[in-house]
Amino acid sequence: ISPVVLAIRESRNHQQQIELLSRENRPNGSETDGAHLPAGLVERVKIGADDGLNSTGASVGAMEGCGKNKAKLRKRRRDHPIVQFNQQVTGVKFGGFAGMFYSFSTSEGEEAWSGTIQSSHLVRTLSDRTSVFPLASASKLYTGFAAMLTMERKPLLFYPAKFIHEFKGWETLRDFPVHGWKGRANLTIHHLLTHTSGLPFGMRMSKADIEGQTLFFWPGTQYGYTLGHRVLGWLLRDFWLQQPEVEGLDLQTVGDIYKWLMFDELGLTGTSFKSLANHLFGWEGDAGDAAIESTAEDFMKLAVVALRKGSLPTGKVLISEHNWNKWAMPNLLPSCNLSKDLVSWQGPPSSWKNGNVAGVKETVMRQSGEYGWN
Repeated sequence: ISPVVLAIRESRNHQQQIELLSRENRPNGSETDGAHLPAGLVERVKIGADDGLNSTGASVGAMEGCGKNKAKLRKRRRDHPIVQFNQQVTGVKFGGFAGMFYSFSTSEGEEAWSGTIQSSHLVRTLSDRTSVFPLASASKLYTGFAAMLTMERKPLLFYPAKFIHEFKGWETLRDFPVHGWKGRANLTIHHLLTHTSGLPFGMRMSKADIEGQTLFFWPGTQYGYTLGHRVLGWLLRDFWLQQPEVEGLDLQTVGDIYKWLMFDELGLTGTSFKSLANHLFGWEGDAGDAAIESTAEDFMKLAVVALRKGSLPTGKVLISEHNWNKWAMPNLLPSCNLSKDLVSWQGPPSSWKNGNVAGVKETVMRQSGEYGWN
């Protein structure tokens, strides 16, 4: 692993700070490079570290003093979350040729600390904040945000409890058979967002593939990692294409809608739907759960809006703090359970439509942890 490259500013205390940085706090390969200091802890950070980090509850200060003061500063530095993160990074290796870039930012969008780690791959590149990475399942974060933006702007037409068959063009997406149940179930936007729909995980190409699927459990009662965000992307596309706001605009795909609704608004210049990934899901794939590629610079802009609970650093409100606290902050899984406590369901046997050969689909869907993709 190569030395971590940091975006920090020089100061007059440069050498003293280097000496105070313990060897174990340096990311792998950074034994002699003087640029490997815990940003946010020292004056060399691009921003006012004391103000920025003290506002989050962290105790920071310039690395000056001697004797007991030095010991206190060392402990403060050792306990700081950015230093602890760097200690974790030290033991990480990457097989992909792009390696890893990481960054910390304040709620004002100013970088406090960043680094890059070269991969162990034979063909290596050194990534930076503008390097494009496939986001894979992290694409779901963009789809969740697009859904919240739509709920904010169209609260009477697009809201969590609305059934998907109530949307124009989606009338047949209803009355799903459910494994182990005699009755039929319908799906809501909330079910799609929280992986509580019961839809089988799979590489589905269009909403026609969803019709008639047997759900693995009754919607809203259990957790199963699945393709709800892909279905939601198609729903967002079809919904917005029927709205007067987009009349006269040449919008056709999920990617077009996301760019108009969100990417341009956030100033995301390196974010798009990857055409190859789209084709992996069929020509109509446009998968809002897997096909987005982006940069660390763009991804941080989304993170800053989350940190600010729905507003841009300029102060412009995209989602009201009231709605952000309602939609993005609480545990929205059934009865406020953790996802690991909602995977006791038994999936249906394999069929041509669900592809649950030897229980492989339900095995994927039961990957949970504590919070899943809330």
